[in-house]
Amino acid sequence: MEHSPTPVPARIPSKRRILDQSQKRETMYKTTITPRFNETDAVGHINNTKFPAWFEAARRDFFAEFDPDLATDPWTLLVVRYELNFLKEVNWVPEVTIHTSISRLGRTSVTLHEELYQEGELCVVSEVTYVNVDPRTRRPEAVPNPVREKLSAHLSTKRNEYNQEGASDA
Repeated sequence: MEHSPTPVPARIPSKRRILDQSQKRETMYKTTITPRFNETDAVGHINNTKFPAWFEAARRDFFAEFDPDLATDPWTLLVVRYELNFLKEVNWVPEVTIHTSISRLGRTSVTLHEELYQEGELCVVSEVTYVNVDPRTRRPEAVPNPVREKLSAHLSTKRNEYNQEGASDA
């Protein structure tokens, strides 16, 4: 009796587009991180749990836009959405560079687009949305005008993952 191989279905693209890496965005901040051996896992690459901390470290200059002293009392930025897409393994020996850009500036929120490169190759893409809150009430409040002006100058005009222009809704 002869068996024919079962056909493998073609990969069906997701209806919801993941983060678009087709064109380089304007980089507002650039940070270099040296991976440590203890950040690797049993597979030999950097463990996926390490990337959120690396991306957060790369946001230091962004946080300084809201408070140049980086004071945490009161802290007014809260994460309301965070997405990571892993495109390629990251190893512990070569340094990585994180490019951060502003992809959306709302009345009370800011979305950052972050790209992690190792040896010139795009490996991980992140998008994180912060909402600015009143320190007393913890309710959303408008991004301060001086911060808005500085961030607006770097707002990407490239379409984001939801196929919307990277523009302000203010």
